[in-house]
This record gives sequence, C-alpha cells and structure tokens, in this order.
Amino acid sequence: MRSLVLALLVGQAAVPPPDGAPQTSAGWLERGRELLQAGHPQDARDSFDQAVGRAETEEERAEALAERALAQLQLGGQAAAQQDAYDAVASSHSSVTARRALAVVSMDLRDHETAAVHAEVLVELKPDDGDAHALLAGAYLALDRNAEALAEAEKARALGADRPWFSTVEARAGEDAWIRRGWWAVIGMAIFLAAGLVLLSGLGSILSSREVGKLTHAQLGLLRSGETPSERAASRLYQAVLWFGTALFYVSIPMMVLLSLVFGGVLLYAVFQLPRERLPLVPGGLLIALGGAWAVVRSLFLPPHAGEEGRRLTPEEEPRLFEMLREVAQVATAGMVDRVLLKAEDTAIGVRESGGVWRVLTGRGERVLSLSFAALPGLRLDELKALLAHEYGHFSHGETRLTPFISRTTQSMVNMTQRMASLGPTVVVFSPVYWFLRLFVVIYLQVTAAHSQRRELLADRAAALAYGGDTFGRALRRYVELSDTFERTAFSILVALREAGHPCRDLFRCVLAAHEVVPPRLRALREREGVHRVARALDSHPAPYERIARVAGLLAHRPAEPAPAASVFRDPDALARELTASLVGKVDAVMQARGMRRLAEVAAPADEDETALAAAISLHSAALELRERREPGSEDVLRDAVERLEQVAGDRDPVLVEPLLELSRTHARKGDRARAERALERALRILEAEGTGSGERAGEIREMLKSLEAA
Repeated sequence: MRSLVLALLVGQAAVPPPDGAPQTSAGWLERGRELLQAGHPQDARDSFDQAVGRAETEEERAEALAERALAQLQLGGQAAAQQDAYDAVASSHSSVTARRALAVVSMDLRDHETAAVHAEVLVELKPDDGDAHALLAGAYLALDRNAEALAEAEKARALGADRPWFSTVEARAGEDAWIRRGWWAVIGMAIFLAAGLVLLSGLGSILSSREVGKLTHAQLGLLRSGETPSERAASRLYQAVLWFGTALFYVSIPMMVLLSLVFGGVLLYAVFQLPRERLPLVPGGLLIALGGAWAVVRSLFLPPHAGEEGRRLTPEEEPRLFEMLREVAQVATAGMVDRVLLKAEDTAIGVRESGGVWRVLTGRGERVLSLSFAALPGLRLDELKALLAHEYGHFSHGETRLTPFISRTTQSMVNMTQRMASLGPTVVVFSPVYWFLRLFVVIYLQVTAAHSQRRELLADRAAALAYGGDTFGRALRRYVELSDTFERTAFSILVALREAGHPCRDLFRCVLAAHEVVPPRLRALREREGVHRVARALDSHPAPYERIARVAGLLAHRPAEPAPAASVFRDPDALARELTASLVGKVDAVMQARGMRRLAEVAAPADEDETALAAAISLHSAALELRERREPGSEDVLRDAVERLEQVAGDRDPVLVEPLLELSRTHARKGDRARAERALERALRILEAEGTGSGERAGEIREMLKSLEAA
C-alpha cells in the first residue's frame, strides 16, 4: 500500500538544496517542496515549519500544513501527518493541496473511505487534473469499487496521468463485470422460473374454472367434428398451456442444475467464513450443490417402459369382441384399435398409444385397448359398449397423443422431487431448487388434472350420446362399485382359499358373489366413498356422481342390449378359468416365497359351493371392516359369516379358523368367556384334525385359551 501511496505523488528530477534563507511563507513553502522532491524530507519538514509560522492567510497556512503532512508521511510520522492534513482542510476547505494531502495520508493509513471522500472533493475542485483522478481511482480500487476505479483511471489516462497500476484496475474491473453478469444471469433465471410458474398457474386456473363448468348435458357437441368454435379454441388453448408447462420444465433443467451449484457454493463460502467449529456444515453445502444438481440430472434417465401386460386377443380368437369394438369405433368416429390386451389383475379399462414419444405425437403410434375381465361380471352388453365408447372418445379427441409426453414429464418431475428429498432435511429446508420443484409439480399436476377432467367429461358425452346417459351412468356406477369390491376382496379371497387348501377356478364369479353379500350399511359407506366421493384438485377424473349427473337423461341413439357383457367372448367361462389359474399360480408363488403354510388341497367343490364359500369369506372381511369403522352390527355379520362357512364347507374346514378366532375375540370383549372358549376350542380341533395341532397357529390358540382361563 505504501508503494501505491508514493506512486500517487507526482515526482520530479532531484535538484540540490538551495542556498540562502527565504523571508516569506511562500518562499519557505517553495523551498520545502524542492527539498521534498529532492529526497530530503527532514529538511523539507523544517522549511514547512517556517512556512506555517510565517503564514499570513488561511490559504497560505493550509498549503504549508498540507505539504508538511506529506513530509511527515515520508518520515514515518503517520499520526503527525494525519493531524497536519486535517488542520489543512480545516484552514481552507477549497484548498486543492489540502484535499490531496488528506486523501494521500488516509490511503497510507488504510482509511480508504476518508481517502475516497476527499479525493472526490479534489476531483470536483480540479476536474482537469489527471493526478486527482488517479488518486480517486486508487481509493476506489482499495474499496473494491472496481467499476468506478476503472472509470477514474480512464479519465486520468485521458488527461495524461497514466499509472502502471492502472492495469490492475482494469483486470479487477473485468473480473467484477463477469461476476456481475453471472449474478444477473442467476437472478434472471430465478425471475424467469418464478414468472413461468405464475403464468402457468394463472392460465391453468382460468381455463379449469371456465371450461370444465361449461360441459353440461345441454351442450351436445360430441367429437371434434361436432365441437363448437369456442370448444375447439379451448382445446387448443389447453394444449398450448400444457406444452408451455412441459417446455418450461425442460428449459428449467439446466437452470436448476446451475442454481443448485451456485446456491450450494454460496452456502459453502458462508460456512468457511464461520469459526472452525462450524465446519461440520460443509457436507450440507455439498449436498445442496452437488447432490441437488445430480438429482436433477439423474431423474431425466427414466427406466424403460414396462413391456406388454395382459393376454393379447385376436379377431380370429374372439370375433364377436372385435365386431363390437368396430361398432364402438364407428360410433365414436375413431379408428379401430390395433391391439387388445385382456387383463386379470385389476379392473382397469383404458386406451393408450404406444411406440415411442415422437411416433405417438405425430399420430403414428399403435392404438392399444386394455380390457379387464374383472370389470365385466355384472355389466350388460350396452353398458360395456358405453364404457368402451368413453375410452374411444379419448382417441377421437386426440388426447392420447399428448398423454405419454405428459406422463413422462410428470414422472421426471416427481422423481426429481423425491430424489432431492431423499438427500435429507438440509436440502429440503434450504435448497430453493427443491421448493421450486415442489411448487412446479403441484401447479403442473393441477393443470394436467384440469385438462384430464375436461377430457373425461367430453368422453362421457361421446358415450352417453351413443348409448344413453342413463345407460352410461348405470355402467359407471356399477364399474366403480365392482372395482372397489375387486380391490378389497379378490386377493384376500384367493389367499384364504389357498391357505385352507381350497382350489379356485373362477375368481371373477367369486368376486361378484362377494359383492352381492356386502351388508347394506357397509355398501352405503363404500358408495359414499366411491361414487359420491368428493373430487380433489389433483384428481384426473371428476367425481363419479358428478359425471353421472352431467349426462343423466340423454337419449340413446343405439338400441338397448341387456345381454351379459361377457357374451362378447366365445367361451367366457374358459377365459375366466384360464385367467384365474394364472392368478392362482402367482399367489401360490408369493405364499411360498413368504413362507406361508398351505394345507393339502381338498376336492374341488361345485361352482355354486365355490362362489358361496367366497361370499362367506368376504362376509368375514366385511365384519372386520365394520368393526374397524366402529359401525354397529359387525358381530351379527361375523356370526352370519361363520354360519355360511359351516353350511358350505362343513364345521371342520380350515377356512373356519380365522373367523372362529375373531368370533372368540368378540365374545371375550363382551365378557362372554364361555362362548369365547368354545370358539377357540373349535378352531383348535380343526387344526388338530388337519395334522397342524402342534404348529405355531395352534400354539397361539392355546395361549389365548390360557389367558381366558386366567381371566
């Protein structure tokens, strides 16, 4: 710093000290300057002392004090130099020499703020002085005000006062410029992402509130060919908003990576400014920087889509089914599906286009119908056609082309959020990228859900206008109820039968029988939670009751067909047995892998007995559900289930063990110890008769008996 201060002083060639003593203050001042420039600061200070003592005006005194301050500075007397400089400025505020001296002394004392203040005044007093601008550039440089330092250095150079250290000013200013550009880029990214979210949220909210409410049964525009101009405009606007949201997400990915690195780097810098004991915070900064960036990048590489699921059906194998599908396609003005998959694991009926994202987007994808056999029992043929017309309506509106892209985008978003959350609470709390992602996921899902709900209602209209609003409503209600029953009971029935050694030949007939014996109270509760459930903001489908109400009363353009839906298959019973055998094989494999004991298989009962047995098992589950819901009547249902099981399977069948244990617990809670013991003893006798009386289950029952006796 001393070299910089000395460089700020204007030097001249050394001259010999003059002879003779001046008689005036000005003479002594001039002599002192010559001595100082000649490298004799001690003699110069003595001359300036004489000049101060002989000063007749404040201006002369200010000049002498200022010069003496510079001499004191060269002699190492910084305190004396500072005092002389302040006294000089006090004597004459407009003295250029005083301001220059105070600025130089303050620089030497590292009081850069004071130096800058007085150098600024100096520049105002003498704007054409290159040395003044150079002095101000040095003060600004010391304060890291590099852009201002560069501006003053350029002015000084233009006025002929070049300095070697101006290159340092230029380098520092260039670095600052790049840093400023970088920070403005980061801020710009943050503003861009926030503005994009606000715009996406606003457009999505406006569209969902305006367009979904318009789709009433009074508006009969069916498909694209029958849509009104406003409906077509709304469809295009919805697609534009979805594309905007999707594009915003993929554009934001490099920004999120950079923001993670920048924010994590800033946090690390802040941590290293803390005391040594705060260094354990470093891993948190690394997690935010590197972990957050990696979570974003890694989530782009999604696993390949699962292969074909379900049994593929062909027109040669099931001609009536494909004839029905061609009819429905014609009614819905949509192309025929290319592939039909019959499934057994769930009740879903749906359509999609496969073949790669870009192939689907350009309309060259393969149309696939997934048809669940479990959804057919209990449906009429015209009801099945109405449900299929709804699915074909998705084809006719073109939404299946956008669906794969939206699904992949949504999956990437969710994966990113989950991966970042898995890094720990530090990232969850402090990472702005994580909170941006969470907000983005919610907004994007709201927009896609609103679009999906609108398309579902349009597809409902397509089905209702062809096969009747009441037919479609009845089919939808039946489908929702049967789907709920299948999900609740299908595999529990199958496991219970297999554990007890009973075969199962037609699971779908068993589920239908289970549905028919659901107690009225429980049926009403399930209906309230299924058909009459309240839709949530992110649901892809409106509530079933709302969909049913919107199409109620629409007249059918096709005749009623009360035949069973399964009649479209050449041999539905054979298909049911084939699909059931496949499910039984999977359940047996899972039971074996989990070490679940399975009794020796008994002789296959008649079909009627199999469905009755399944209904009784389901009734046992219904009793447990009623008890869990704290609803009255669960004990009566449980007793009914035990009686039905005894009638169908006999009083020594292993399938009775679990219901008897529950019946014993019910009696024990009521204080009826005798009945509780009898139920346990019956269960124990059944296990002993099966040769498992020494097993773990039997041991538990004996412990329960001991507990009752002790009570």
